[in-house]
Amino acid sequence: MIQQSSSTGQSDSAMRDPQGDLHQYAVMLDVEIRSREKMARHLPGLPLKQVLYRLAAQFWEDQKYVLYRYGQGVPLAVLAQDAAACTRAMLADLQFVQREGGELYAGICPVEGAWRWNYGLAAMVLLLADDPQLPAAFTGLMSEGPDQRTYLFDLLVKAFVPGRPIAAHYHPNRYALPWSEPVVRALALPPAQQGAALARHMENWPRLMRPYGWKPALDFSPGRDRLFCDFAFEVALAVCGWDIDDSGFAHHPYYPRDLVAWYRARIRHGRDAWRAHQAGAGVGIAAPPLPTACELAGSTRHGLARWIELAADGDQDATDAVLEAVGNPPVDLDELACALGDADIALYADIEDDETLAAQIDAVSAARGLGVFDEPAAPPSGRARCSALLRAWEAWLAERGYRLAAAELEGAWHALVVRTACIGEFQALAGTFAIALRASGEAFKD
Repeated sequence: MIQQSSSTGQSDSAMRDPQGDLHQYAVMLDVEIRSREKMARHLPGLPLKQVLYRLAAQFWEDQKYVLYRYGQGVPLAVLAQDAAACTRAMLADLQFVQREGGELYAGICPVEGAWRWNYGLAAMVLLLADDPQLPAAFTGLMSEGPDQRTYLFDLLVKAFVPGRPIAAHYHPNRYALPWSEPVVRALALPPAQQGAALARHMENWPRLMRPYGWKPALDFSPGRDRLFCDFAFEVALAVCGWDIDDSGFAHHPYYPRDLVAWYRARIRHGRDAWRAHQAGAGVGIAAPPLPTACELAGSTRHGLARWIELAADGDQDATDAVLEAVGNPPVDLDELACALGDADIALYADIEDDETLAAQIDAVSAARGLGVFDEPAAPPSGRARCSALLRAWEAWLAERGYRLAAAELEGAWHALVVRTACIGEFQALAGTFAIALRASGEAFKD
């Protein structure tokens, strides 16, 4: 278990978190420090079963602790010490848990490469620490199991630790794909095009973070929003590992440019002088294919497959994924709604969950290339805000040639976006499969 740093450090000049709140950071870190102190006092007296459980649960918290200190504005020299201490402490705890936990803990993995805080710790280890042994030691926290690895994370780490193997196959992680695949595609391009591709990705980066807590304006009043402490660490790792020109996005508020500057000034030509310029991971990169779309007017699909295809706006991969999930008619409406939501085709949010609804609106709008939807300022939250979001989005979509179709689903908002030219066919097919759609004027009342 990592102990709190012996030097808390002062902020370099201000918080790095562009929407942060100093009081919120101070309270959160104080709670974390007190929790660690309490755990250190009581852990030796606990039964082995509880010790193993608590150490295993602490791996995520250790990584988040370092990440929050970065957001707070702790100096980079202190963060370099934090990252090194965190890595060594987790390695020691991991060895203990695996040794004493037997088969139950044999597959435990502190760093899977699918979670945002994994990238934060990796960036601070690989970009700040001048210890030449630390990067390889960090890979000891990573899994070899196919379910606990991602292609992007392995590529990024391999640029700093050439011995890190690339797996023959990776299981897609749908939570990580929206923000990881654009970086993989950028790295697969010729060096002269990589910077521009990452700049385009950074333009979308805040929207991609909606499911993780980013909002255009956070509200820290009691009972409202929590800190969103995250940055595009995966982009910083790519820039440093592949020596990419970041001038097109260096001033983005969520780009950790100070990590990149530190690396270039102190690490690149010292610890990492072995790596040739723009060599990156030293392996060919397989860019993930873009979604396959069809011309809706010329499609040969029929029945339920055609209905889903219309809801997917012709995205064949998404259509196939939903069909695989729900099988053949008759279909359960709740099951269908979940599958459509999982494929990022439809909105599916609880009746009071305005944050999830806003994130899904962003994702569906982006998937159709419609641009950024400007949310209404009020109401501030809850069911009334959900209703206002949907009514405003419905009007916004109509201006762009789409209709918003709402399904009858108790206790939840469920809606699909369909081209205006196809809405008649879509409604007729819905009737064929007993999928009840609400009349437009009755759909989004609070």
